[in-house]
Formats: sequence, C-alpha cells, structure tokens
Amino acid sequence: MTRKAIGRALLAVPLLLVLGGCDGRLVPVTAEFDRAFGFIFDSTLGTSFEVTLTQSEILGSLEIPDDAAVAFVDIQRVRLSLSPAATNEASSATLGFAYQGQPLTEDLQISLAELDDQPLDALVAGTLRSVERDMRAILAGDPAAPAEITMEGEVSDIAAAGDRLVMSVTLRVKATVSYEFCEEVGLGPFGPDAECTVP
Repeated sequence: MTRKAIGRALLAVPLLLVLGGCDGRLVPVTAEFDRAFGFIFDSTLGTSFEVTLTQSEILGSLEIPDDAAVAFVDIQRVRLSLSPAATNEASSATLGFAYQGQPLTEDLQISLAELDDQPLDALVAGTLRSVERDMRAILAGDPAAPAEITMEGEVSDIAAAGDRLVMSVTLRVKATVSYEFCEEVGLGPFGPDAECTVP
C-alpha cells in the first residue's frame, strides 16, 4: 500500500466512527441499601420524638441514574429498636407510636432494663409493614410514593416520676434494589453491535 493510500485509510477511521453513531447497552446493577436512622431521646428536653426520612435521603446513597428502570426491590428488614443510654435513670415508661400521623391502637408498656437494643418488631408489626410498603414504593421510583416517611412517638408514665429517660431510637431498613440503565457506547467496526431499550 502506498503512503497516500495509508493516509486515506487512516482518515477514514474517524469517519467510520462518526457514521457508525453512538448507541447504548443495557447494564444491570444490584445495589444494597442498609441504613439506620435515629436519634437520642432525652425526657428533660420533651416527651415526644420523631424520625423522618425523605426521598432524597433514601435514594441519595444508592446513586441510581435518572434514566434507570428499577426491575426489583427486595425489602429484607425493617426494624425499630430502642436502647437505654448510659445516662438513663428511668426503669420503665409508656410509649405511644404513630406512622404518617396515624396512631397505633395501643400504647406500649416497656421496661428499660429489658430493652438493651431489642427490636420492637412484634409490637409494631402493622406500622413496620406500612414502612416497608412505602420504602418499596420510594426505592422503585413509584410516582405515588410519599415524599417522606415519618415515625412519631410519645413518652409518658416514666417510673418513677421525675426520673430521667434517655434512650436511642433507631429505624433500620435493609433492602436490595435491582435496576438497569443505558450505558453509552460507540458503534461501528470498533464498538459493540447492540441497541439499548430501558423498559
């Protein structure tokens, strides 16, 4: 091949790439979501507490692309737990819980000595099922999903009267999210021959 012919061939390479265009390939991703949200409750500062999770807080850690399509959401655990702090003085108390402004039917009598980071799953099962439903909707990108989820609590009948109640309140959610997104790739003789369609 002559030098002139080689030059023409080299010039043709970028032209072929341009004419080949740019499409994409479908990339499957499985992301793990394992977050704990909570704070310290201190009865000297008030009798109520609230744990609020916004969509941006929930989705921010996953970094799901805007053009992704969520294929599957598996909620593996939703757990509410209380744990007395080292500065706690109270031995027992009554707790009332509400989710999204809807109170539970009965208050809970708890012994602080028996808590020690024990989950309250069985006692607030109905509420946790609602949390699971809303978390699934948020992670799946459902337009009808709530903008935030809020767990509220009210503390009363601290024994004995005047004792200081200090405890951590934690809502933990563990889930797996599977999604697909389009990754842009060059086509033509040096790129994969594939088309990308997100469901």
